[in-house]
Amino acid sequence: MGVVQKQGIQSSIILYAGFAIGAFNILVLFPRFFTTEEFGLTRLLFAVASTFSGLALMGTHQMMIKFFPFYKDRLHKKENDFLFLATLLPILGFVILCVVSYLLKDVFLENYSKRSSLFVHYFYLIYPLAFSLTLFTIFETYSRSLLKTVVPSALRDLGYRAFTTFFIALFVMKLVSFDSFIVIFCNYYFIAVAIMLMYIYRMQHLSYVTSVSFVSKRLYKRIINYGALMFGGSLFGILAENVDAFMIAGIAGLESTAIFVVASYVATVIQLPKRSITNILTPIIAQAWKDKNIALIDSMYKKSSINLMLTSIFLFLLVWVNIDALFGFLPPVYAQGKYVVLIMSISTIIDMSTGANGEILVTSSVWRVSFYSHIVLIALSIPTNYFFVKQFGIIGSAYSNLIAYSAYNAYRFFTIYYKYKMQPFTWNSLKCVIIGALTLLVVMNVPAFSNPYISIAFKGILVAVLFGTTVIAFKVSEDINAFYQQTMKKVFRR
Repeated sequence: MGVVQKQGIQSSIILYAGFAIGAFNILVLFPRFFTTEEFGLTRLLFAVASTFSGLALMGTHQMMIKFFPFYKDRLHKKENDFLFLATLLPILGFVILCVVSYLLKDVFLENYSKRSSLFVHYFYLIYPLAFSLTLFTIFETYSRSLLKTVVPSALRDLGYRAFTTFFIALFVMKLVSFDSFIVIFCNYYFIAVAIMLMYIYRMQHLSYVTSVSFVSKRLYKRIINYGALMFGGSLFGILAENVDAFMIAGIAGLESTAIFVVASYVATVIQLPKRSITNILTPIIAQAWKDKNIALIDSMYKKSSINLMLTSIFLFLLVWVNIDALFGFLPPVYAQGKYVVLIMSISTIIDMSTGANGEILVTSSVWRVSFYSHIVLIALSIPTNYFFVKQFGIIGSAYSNLIAYSAYNAYRFFTIYYKYKMQPFTWNSLKCVIIGALTLLVVMNVPAFSNPYISIAFKGILVAVLFGTTVIAFKVSEDINAFYQQTMKKVFRR
């Protein structure tokens, strides 16, 4: 777990720094200096481009994680055609996608012409954004396969948001127009791709071998079968992640999209630790399956569950006890998203508490289940989003998210338990829930200060003290207690 802990901590620092900048962008700059329609446009463009990118990738990024250990162990760098094939397939996929989307453009845009006309005007920008995002995902995944997660995390989570902040500042100072801003906003990932290429080159792993290796010849049937299902699964997953933006923009318009984005972004702080941990866990679990090290996988499953459950509940408490003060900093229209934060947060806690279930399945012998679980996810997400958004507005999308992701994780949980007799929960999981509920009960009954800054700081410290000390006292997590003891030793040595 040394590699996991070291890079997990580094990636977490980057994630939180990126989140802080992103929060400043989304909670301060965009609402104050852009109209709700302009703000909603930036989110919808990214949602559509992410879906296009998922189509173009054709499951390649998941194939890379699954089969990289075979190429690494059996081929010399000069014979390794892995990166060449992994780059070629998405480029071909993107070309096909461009042709098909151009032919069907009018049909797709018809639904947005009345309530989201700004999106129709800037629709062409999804192509450079989707293409650069596709290339970046390939090089990011390749770097992750090499157990190098920090630089790609910095580019995706920190660089993108800092880049956006810089150009928002230029827009506010009237040095660039909105038209120029949105074009620049959609082209950041070309810069990120160039940096990734230089980074991989400096690691001496940028090798494009065009001749087909014996590993590719031996494994191509397994790779194609795996990739085909992972393509479907990843596409459904991306659709499920972005269906709320599609539905809200099409049914309620870009203004409601902007309100939902702010609310869901507040909730995403809870999900940040999962990305930093699972990014490094995935290749290690893939290697463990190859080595038939089931004990290691089971240990990672349980540790990822309790640690992610703890962090998600802790971060939820920090957000929810201060929710009114946080929305008080925004224009009044955004307060409509308060209970979207609550429902989305509960959904995220459930998702994180199941630990590395997706990473275990996607690299296992029953990897097809990952595809089937995404079918469950999208089969629930689309109809429930459509019905609930029409009936209840943006909070309907939050309820849809809760229902779909609960069913999705339940399916994955029972599959792993049935197939491998592994499940992530222990008595410590119950302790965690009880401690979180009691902390919430106590802090919510503490009166708020008239000064919102003092109130947020005081309640945040109170949550940290009550929740943190109780978790350590009851030894809920081995890793957290070990980290606490190491920190105390360093402090008292000084």
